[in-house]
Amino acid sequence: TTTVVAKPDLYITQIEYSPAAPHQGDLVTVKISVYNGGNADAGPFIVDWYAAGPTIGCPSIPVAGAAAKGGHVVSCTYTYGGWNHAYETKAIADSADVIDESDETNNTKTQILDVSP
Repeated sequence: TTTVVAKPDLYITQIEYSPAAPHQGDLVTVKISVYNGGNADAGPFIVDWYAAGPTIGCPSIPVAGAAAKGGHVVSCTYTYGGWNHAYETKAIADSADVIDESDETNNTKTQILDVSP
C-alpha cells in the first residue's frame, strides 16, 4: 500500500485594490486572498506584498494559520508616490518558507496595477 502524507498547499487566489484604479498619492487598500488547497492544516505563516518589482509594500503580514481547503483574506495599505501604467505587484504566501507544503512552487501571484498621475 502507498501512504499519502497529508500536507498543506498555500497559494494566493486573488489580489484586490481599493480604489481599483488609483492615482499617484492615493492610499490604496490591498486585499490578498490566501487559500490552503492541501489536505492538512497550515500553522502560522506570513504574507509579503510587493508594490512594484523589488519594492516591498507590506512586509510580514501575519496569518494565524489556514485549515485544509480553507483560507483567509489579509489586508494592508500603501501609498504610491509615483505613477506607472504597469506596476508589477506580487503577493507571496508563506514568504519565510516555514510551512512544509505539498507544492512549494505555487506560493506567488503577480499582477499588474495601473496607477495614474
